[in-house]
Amino acid sequence: MKRIISMFCLAVMTMSMMSQQPRAEYPRPQFERQEWVNLNGQWTYTFDFVGSGLERRFYESKGFEGHITVPFCPESKLSGVGYTDFINHIWYQRPVSMPASWKGRDVKLNFGAVYYNSEVFIDGKLVGRHFGGSTSFSLDVTRFLTDGNKVRVVMRFKGRQMAHQEIGLEILMKFADAVSELGAVDKKPVLEGRNLTMFIAPQKNK
Repeated sequence: MKRIISMFCLAVMTMSMMSQQPRAEYPRPQFERQEWVNLNGQWTYTFDFVGSGLERRFYESKGFEGHITVPFCPESKLSGVGYTDFINHIWYQRPVSMPASWKGRDVKLNFGAVYYNSEVFIDGKLVGRHFGGSTSFSLDVTRFLTDGNKVRVVMRFKGRQMAHQEIGLEILMKFADAVSELGAVDKKPVLEGRNLTMFIAPQKNK
């Protein structure tokens, strides 16, 4: 089954032309799985300097004009781009074919590093957002929601972050919006010590 994956990044994403697939090894040897697909290599991309990509429905693109080699950032010559001026928005896209043996299994989409703020779309649908500079993340909450279980989402504040609880609340609500097709907020965020906790329950008739 072939899927189209698009990624929209605010600022720079750590991704990007080589004749062979770069960084072909499993990124975390101590957790290597027998079955996995390396998405490094050539992607298409476009800059979005004015931030109008969502309005122009870039998330539905079947391919952009530019080509970039992942996992190298667009500032790097290894990416095939080498653009060193400021980049506030950039979109990546590539088709992905899933192995037939994966049918019916839980599939996680893993990113090694994305700069600050990103949104990921598959076949034109938003599947998740990530906030956090150059940190790895995975997207998969489907199995929890389709099995009928509630999901507990916790945002923990450290040190002086307690003075900016509104940012944590905003992140939680954006997460809830990202999975709104699968689940809805069952219990609004509640501050418990340094933890801001929210519960999401599966949508009915899903």
